[in-house]
Amino acid sequence: MHTPQTLFLASHGGRIVDDLIADFGDVAAEYDAFDRGLCLADAADVGLLRVSGADAATFLHNQFSTNVSALIPGQGHYSTYNSPKGRMLASLFLWRESPPPALFSKGVSAEEPAPEVILIGGGRGFVAGERESSPLPSLSPCPSPAESGRGEAFPSSLPLAGERRREDWGGDGVSASALSPSPPTPLPQGERGEKIPAFFILLAADLTETVRKRLSMYVLRSKVTIEDVSATYAFLGLCGADVSAQAHLLTLSPRGRECPDKPPSVSDGHPLSKGGKHNVQTQNDITTVALSSTRLLLILPLETLPENWSQLTQNARPAGRHLWRRAAIRDGIPLITAATADRLIPQSANWDALGGLDFQKGCYPGQEIIARTRYLGRTKERLYLAHCDEAAVFDPATPLYSPAFGEQACGIVVNAAPDRQGQIMLASFQTSAADSPIHVARPDGSVLTLLPLPYELPVNETPNRVKL
Repeated sequence: MHTPQTLFLASHGGRIVDDLIADFGDVAAEYDAFDRGLCLADAADVGLLRVSGADAATFLHNQFSTNVSALIPGQGHYSTYNSPKGRMLASLFLWRESPPPALFSKGVSAEEPAPEVILIGGGRGFVAGERESSPLPSLSPCPSPAESGRGEAFPSSLPLAGERRREDWGGDGVSASALSPSPPTPLPQGERGEKIPAFFILLAADLTETVRKRLSMYVLRSKVTIEDVSATYAFLGLCGADVSAQAHLLTLSPRGRECPDKPPSVSDGHPLSKGGKHNVQTQNDITTVALSSTRLLLILPLETLPENWSQLTQNARPAGRHLWRRAAIRDGIPLITAATADRLIPQSANWDALGGLDFQKGCYPGQEIIARTRYLGRTKERLYLAHCDEAAVFDPATPLYSPAFGEQACGIVVNAAPDRQGQIMLASFQTSAADSPIHVARPDGSVLTLLPLPYELPVNETPNRVKL
């Protein structure tokens, strides 16, 4: 069954293959636009969890491989959720929701006009990237949903997003009722009225419910609520060589007003630098997550997809899911899916090079195995960027073979996508096989051509131990 986003994009030229928007009819033109300019791609291969409650920060800190407690609003980072054996159950990107200004909890006087606010679907806001110079961000001409509060904290005169678009889409094949968000949830507050902490977690769409259920098993008496809010939003990918230079295009509101906030970008230099943080901002209804130097993930209320798509495609070429996956593969950033879950330790997916492991924090599931690999042993498997001439794209978890291992598989395909010719992939296999031919699917299958990764791998920090 096709999702509302898939149906909408199909009505605007998208070609559906295997229940996803593969492309918009001219794959070569999409690749040219990515290499020389800007693309707006279908990026709905992810799900979104919202974790809130007084104990949310401590709970997630004890479950994930990074220092969640140190996250501040406006920043996100890669992380991983592991089994007790240290294997990745899911690859994650998470960030902390910003608290709304106290102004809205006090109401608005009758003499002052109510500020124009557009709510995120379901009444939930995202990180807004407030200025550190002021504890209470000032009102801008286009305030973010997170800055504007939600639910009971809003003035009664403000329209809800679900009330703003009730008309049909004019022949797009999807009615407004199918895209209307759920009623806004009252703003959760503590005993003194402060905002209760909330975090958002991006992960593979086919793992969202599995991870939600598994995390819920460990909540016990903690004050934590875990929700799957994926259906409330649309996911688009702004990507290409020009993504940093053209990010200012997102600073125009749907009504054409200039917004003073800075454009989305990646902070702390290169996004793959050790311990680097990634900017997460919300403005003009669009939450922008800087996943890498060439990819921005746009998360927007599902009901606003038509107007935002129309505006954004004025400056970016529409593209399909294949281009978005290809961009992630070229960045060397793997997406763990249901097929590859519980197969790799984080170092085998280069997660230590992506800043997704914190070796200074306390215990979490799988921590002992992961730390032992770093300090007492060596990483026997690594993630490699590779090209294959075979046109049919290999599925995740397809086995890899090397003459050095005979009939025994030496690794697996993690992600693959069509390239201009053949396909490009991320493959994890034994480092001892890297100097020999790597065959796909069978011992005499197609041979991979290894390509350089866009980042350096860390060196094992094995101490000099004295042999007794």
